[in-house]
Formats: sequence, C-alpha cells, structure tokens
Amino acid sequence: MRLPKLWQTEPRTKIRATLAIPDLVTAGLLRDQVVSQYRVKTTRSITMLEQAFGDITVVLGLPERYRKRLRTTSRVECLNEETRPRDRIVRIYPCWNSVARILGRS
Repeated sequence: MRLPKLWQTEPRTKIRATLAIPDLVTAGLLRDQVVSQYRVKTTRSITMLEQAFGDITVVLGLPERYRKRLRTTSRVECLNEETRPRDRIVRIYPCWNSVARILGRS
C-alpha cells in the first residue's frame, strides 16, 4: 500500500486487522471505518482497498480449516521450488502439454 511515511503505521495495522477478521460482515464494517477515516489523507490507497476488498476476502467464504493455507503464498513457493530444477534441465517447451507434464499436472 502506498502511503506517506508519516501515516504508514496506523492505517496499515488497521487494514491488516480488518483483513484478519474471521467473518465477512465484520471485515466489511471495519473496512468502512478505515475508508471513512483515511479517505482524505490517502485517496489512492483507499481506492485500491475498496477495489480489491472482494478479492482479498473471498477466502472468508471457505471453511476455516482452509483459510490460512489459502491466504498464504507458501504453497505457491513450494511449487516454484519443485519446478525450478526441472525447468533448468528442459529449458524448451514445444507445447502446453509439455509444460503441464513438467509441472506434474497431467
């Protein structure tokens, strides 16, 4: 999020707290408070938050046991670590099917 250094700490903690709430209704209420409080100071950041809020909180509609796994990037990083050595060996992919084979998805 792009904020002037003077205003970075407080809005960031409030926005992170908003996104850590376990239910969508409460997260929406906290988002509305943050938007009304910081709209004048950080118009660009607040606009970005409003546009991305639905995408960010889509994980709240899932069962709680899956949320942390889907909110973090650790699974993506694990996939990248598995793929990189294979990619260094092959280097040239003649078609999409070969890419899928390298990723282990066929």
